[in-house]
Amino acid sequence: LDSHDDVCRRLSHDSGMQVLAVDYRLAPEHPFPAAVHDALDVLQGRTSGEAAAAVSAGRLFVAGDSAGANLAAIAVNHARDVGIRLAGQALIYPVTDFRDTEYPSRKSRASGYGLSQQDMLWYGRQYLRDPELVADPRVSPITQADLAGVAPVFVMTAGYDPLCSEGEAYVSRLREAGTPVEHLHLPGANHGVFTNYTMFRSGEQTFQALLSWLKQRLTAEQATGD
Repeated sequence: LDSHDDVCRRLSHDSGMQVLAVDYRLAPEHPFPAAVHDALDVLQGRTSGEAAAAVSAGRLFVAGDSAGANLAAIAVNHARDVGIRLAGQALIYPVTDFRDTEYPSRKSRASGYGLSQQDMLWYGRQYLRDPELVADPRVSPITQADLAGVAPVFVMTAGYDPLCSEGEAYVSRLREAGTPVEHLHLPGANHGVFTNYTMFRSGEQTFQALLSWLKQRLTAEQATGD
């Protein structure tokens, strides 16, 4: 919660929307699937029973960056499967694939730009204790067999980020499934700029693009009459 408090407050202030930050359990004390369960429990809790009355249909977004974007994508795919309607999903340099896939950016941006590929491998071992589950869609959302019908998506990828190529690959999968995609690629950015928008111009660019997309999505939902 502390690492993203500033981002969540600004997002709420500048968009005029309510923001619910999820304090999901963290590895290594709480490995997979603890964080996934927490994310899905919050989504279910806000869209069922008395809590649902406070959420207008089609005006609920799910968002996250990096590992949080992994959980956001998984939650959105789950929402499609159980019939929860969402206005959109925002994925900032998302982790989409825990498998040992030879993505170009994992090689060309493996080190020297902040987040390294070695870091990602270490994080993965702390999070996923059973390597047999690496291709589970609740771990690697890019392995989801069918992405048709999921909520429209805003994706940001950074050129100097080992996660760049898997983010781009997820964008391709979504587009192939017919999902509306707004893809912001900043070739000169690295991982972490979104939560450091006062230091990096690319972080502010991401913020402004995301705010614009949120406004467009809300306008589109209002046009449907819901």
